[in-house]
Amino acid sequence: GGGVGIGLASAPSRGSPAPAAVAVVGQQHSAVNLSTGVAGTVGLVSKPWGTQVTMDLSNVSGPLECQLIAVSKSGEQRVVMGWLVPAAGYGVPSHPAHLVLEGGTSIQPSNLSRLVVDVVNGGTLLTIPV
Repeated sequence: GGGVGIGLASAPSRGSPAPAAVAVVGQQHSAVNLSTGVAGTVGLVSKPWGTQVTMDLSNVSGPLECQLIAVSKSGEQRVVMGWLVPAAGYGVPSHPAHLVLEGGTSIQPSNLSRLVVDVVNGGTLLTIPV
């Protein structure tokens, strides 16, 4: 079971109402990659079909194509969502808005070991133990 990513990465301009944002909800887990500075928080909510996953990611420079991988306690892997990081990046000084996405996996929360932010055809940006 894969997932579809839905996200919002914009800072409201002065005088305009803030857009409706995806919020990180549920059981929260955070991590920082000390070598790259990439930081993330995931929220996990148990659903009959698996786990709803929301993620807030910051300090990511682009351009990159990324995906979030859910890894079960037995090592099974499922793609939760995929996205593009533009050259401006997310949660960096020149573009401070974080990337916030929502997706899902068929793996139940009690069976999750970790969530991994990978660069497609590249390395790992961040591992969040759960």
